[in-house]
Amino acid sequence: MAFLRERRLVAAVALLACCSADPAPGQTGSGAERPEQKFTLPSDPRLWHNSPPLSMESLAGKGVVFYFFEEECPRCAANWPNLQGLSKQYEGKPVLFIGVNSGSDPRVLKRYLAQNRVGWPIIHDYDRSLETAMGVPKLSLQGEVFAVRYVAGDGSMGNGQGADFAGTAESALRGAEWRVDPKTVPPKLLSAWRAIELGDFAAAARPVYQAADSKDDDLKAGGDRLLEAVQAEVTEAAESAQESLSEGDEWAAYKGLEGIGHQFAGYEFDLVERAKTKAKELAKSDAVKDQLAASRLLDKAMATASRGGSGAMNRAKGLLKRVVEDYPSTESAGKAQELLATVDAAR
Repeated sequence: MAFLRERRLVAAVALLACCSADPAPGQTGSGAERPEQKFTLPSDPRLWHNSPPLSMESLAGKGVVFYFFEEECPRCAANWPNLQGLSKQYEGKPVLFIGVNSGSDPRVLKRYLAQNRVGWPIIHDYDRSLETAMGVPKLSLQGEVFAVRYVAGDGSMGNGQGADFAGTAESALRGAEWRVDPKTVPPKLLSAWRAIELGDFAAAARPVYQAADSKDDDLKAGGDRLLEAVQAEVTEAAESAQESLSEGDEWAAYKGLEGIGHQFAGYEFDLVERAKTKAKELAKSDAVKDQLAASRLLDKAMATASRGGSGAMNRAKGLLKRVVEDYPSTESAGKAQELLATVDAAR
């Protein structure tokens, strides 16, 4: 019992740190639409299968269909060929299909995906935080074994229907569009195009620049088109950071500017270099220094908790309390308070 309790504590701390989500929205009837909701997809690569981590920010403007499934359900397993066949009908359209499995052992899930030849991006939601945040009732063999939710391109959310998966995909497509129409992209650039569409801009930098310098007119035009799309994203991110700075929120501005440097690494845009320079300047301010110090202390607490054992958990709790006491007005202090509450509840 003590061993299982420690595992729950470690899981609670680690998962809340990387997959925190807003409180669950109210449950609505099947197919009923909900207002725009904000939730967080996990950023830890270990919680994703068949895909690098995706974020709702990177998927903004696209439709996303979430299929929550119970891996012990024979009917669900048998339905994968139909689901994947249907999703292929939407290739080329701005909609993405993501599977979500909650509460299972990661090794069991990995075997399940291989046995059923599942190629979709899959989220391992083993603390059920995403399930809860999207208003999905706890799945089990004794109750519901699958559920469908969607986020439309216009930002609205809704409950999908497994019996009308195509209808759910069509609902998700409302207001959805690509940054660049794939029909205008040469085949050699489709991998770079997909990376850009999914927000992995840095991965696309080299092939896009190579294409833009090509003597092949079609390839050059495609490279220029993709560079233009990335430039628009950089400009939008920079304007958002500038707005935060104008409002006196140095921390939000710093995160935005620092993010530009990482997200758009490899692009020879003046805005990227200016963002890096401004981020370095902001890092010297007292407000940002406190935020960074609190963030480092929180990371230390996470690393300590991940070792497992009662001693490590007690040390982690001490570090979390230090975050709250020493840096009470920081973003990390709020997270530390949540983590402390989660740890206490798990005990």
